[in-house]
Amino acid sequence: MFLKSGTTFCYIDQEFRDQPAQALDFVQSLHSAKEAQEKYKKLSLAERVEYLKRFAEIIYEKKQELVKAEAQETFLPEFFCHDEIMDPAQEYVENLYGELQIFPKPEVLMPTGVIGVSGPRSLPFLYLTKWVANALASANALILQPTNQAMGSAFRLAGILKKLDLPKGLIQILNGDEQELNSLLSGHPGVNAFLFSGNSGEAEKWIQQVSFRKKKAQFFMGAKNSALIHPEFDFKKNISSVLSPALLGMGQMEFNTHRFFISQNQEEEFYQSAQEYLQTHEVDSNRLFYSDQNRHHYEKAVSRIIPEQGKILFSGPPTLTRDLPNCSDLQQ
Repeated sequence: MFLKSGTTFCYIDQEFRDQPAQALDFVQSLHSAKEAQEKYKKLSLAERVEYLKRFAEIIYEKKQELVKAEAQETFLPEFFCHDEIMDPAQEYVENLYGELQIFPKPEVLMPTGVIGVSGPRSLPFLYLTKWVANALASANALILQPTNQAMGSAFRLAGILKKLDLPKGLIQILNGDEQELNSLLSGHPGVNAFLFSGNSGEAEKWIQQVSFRKKKAQFFMGAKNSALIHPEFDFKKNISSVLSPALLGMGQMEFNTHRFFISQNQEEEFYQSAQEYLQTHEVDSNRLFYSDQNRHHYEKAVSRIIPEQGKILFSGPPTLTRDLPNCSDLQQ
């Protein structure tokens, strides 16, 4: 269940295809998704519960294999993948079918139809699992367009879905030109709703598309996360815990810490502790980035530190800087 870096695949009509999706693949996916959703929405809540139960069971059965693969592809430690990705994914599906079993008014569960999903970039297996589980509970069809760094997670999820023997076409995964696919998912009238997870610059285009079509939509965009080091906190003793949220996934996750605020009388000690930690915890820079695009963004950012009046504390990757002005383009 491991996908080699750079591999492209699509999961269309419960079949794997070793090629990027084209516009015609989208048309086929949309057609079969509509047919599958019409069949699936006629199932009783008890039948949907059985699909969700089996979904959770497979995650449990494959958990160790899933954890190892996620850790290898995302540069996250195995304990994190187990505790913060796989366990929550399994628990979410279990809680959902538990709620569905006691839902008092099944007639009010009105399905939307075909939902297009773009993303996510962080914790992809967890969020893709949640969205699939929600679709199975509410009798919607999904066309998923995962980002390049989420392809391994999507591939493993597709392997689980194939074992569920769902109506053919209910859940499909398309990988290809992200701009083209997002344009189709957000703008095509046959897609009833659109969910996007990514940066705000990209989101603007798709917000205009869904607004024009007056379709349901949700947008989840990134944020800058900062950490305040309290003057009484023993950061020397806990430097691993302090830096961990910045280094998990090597800063390529939306939940990563990007800035540290330290009292002036402690900053030199903090910088020294951080440097010493990074010097003794080397990373394989050849496996550091999810994509060539991420590597390009990193190299471009590093080249701007000195011109924008910042100082390099540790030259990586990962790279640690200090004193970047808040008004600098890089800090913004």
